[in-house]
Amino acid sequence: MGRSAGAAAVIVTVALAGCSVSFHAGGTRSGAAPTPPSIVHHGRVSLDFRQTPTRAAFGLPADESWRGYEAHYRHTYQLSITLPRGVLRLPAHVIDGDTDDVGGAVDIDRSHRPKYFTIDVLYPSDAAADAALAEQSSMLGITHRPSAVDALVDGSPSRDLFVEVQRLSNLSATLSSPGERYYYFSFDRYHNAAVDAVLHDGRMDLDARTRPSRAELGFLDDYGQADVQPTPPSTAPVRLTLRTPHDTVTLAVNSLTSTSGLDGDPQRTRERAAPSRTTTESVMSVASARAQLLRAAPALGLPTSAIPALFAGSKRTLHAMTSAYDLEVDVQADASGDATAMASVSYRFAWRGPA
Repeated sequence: MGRSAGAAAVIVTVALAGCSVSFHAGGTRSGAAPTPPSIVHHGRVSLDFRQTPTRAAFGLPADESWRGYEAHYRHTYQLSITLPRGVLRLPAHVIDGDTDDVGGAVDIDRSHRPKYFTIDVLYPSDAAADAALAEQSSMLGITHRPSAVDALVDGSPSRDLFVEVQRLSNLSATLSSPGERYYYFSFDRYHNAAVDAVLHDGRMDLDARTRPSRAELGFLDDYGQADVQPTPPSTAPVRLTLRTPHDTVTLAVNSLTSTSGLDGDPQRTRERAAPSRTTTESVMSVASARAQLLRAAPALGLPTSAIPALFAGSKRTLHAMTSAYDLEVDVQADASGDATAMASVSYRFAWRGPA
């Protein structure tokens, strides 16, 4: 999240109606606009998640990519979140909103809407937390009835909104207190207009004979990164069909991440530049990974004779070059010879040619 990049920023806490409000004060520009009003009113907070909230709706300062609201120790806000299927009511101890991590955003310019929300919820007991989540399941789009042993459950309240409910904090990696649960809401993470335009029923076609456009790789406007991946609870890989200068091949991939612009470019330049890199990753059994790479090698411009060494541990990477891309293939696999062991194969395309 955005807090990791701004760890050196000062945290300011302001008393407000028996609660406290925290926000980043570091990194602001001189003459910046004042901090917007808090969204906490007499211990109550209302959010509308039927669409991505505006920066103003979450009280996000113009100079910041994150804002957090924290009640006093063991106190909570009365939080109401309007969802397409009803109003979710939570006893929230902490409410964070962030522009980073979702929809391919690395929001250095701090202009995007908040899309990632962390809510630390305090129920009276684990039993009360489990009962509440069971009642909330339909509203949250959770497809199975959560049980007391579930460490994580997820669902989709709407097509562009995803939610995870965990017993473990993503930030501290420590077990929560009895009755404590973490609700993580993210907009545009798996579905958004750009991704839906290129991913159809788990299939994606990509013309790699020339540098792809931003639209072809699923970039949202004014974002420097695009992510295409299966939507939980599905674990089925994306079927990526590549047309290369050599041939056409279909790869089963678990993720496809693209970035635009060059590393030294200003963030606003990168967010509107042509794609520069695309990385796909395939995680499967050693036998399946070897078979897929052998089948794909001619189309990718790789020598098939070099593939066995990648899985024997003597060599981990192969390179190929065409008029459209420089390709690096990296294999991480168990070299013991156990064909049922798992392997991870990364295909890293550095795009060439006219932007």
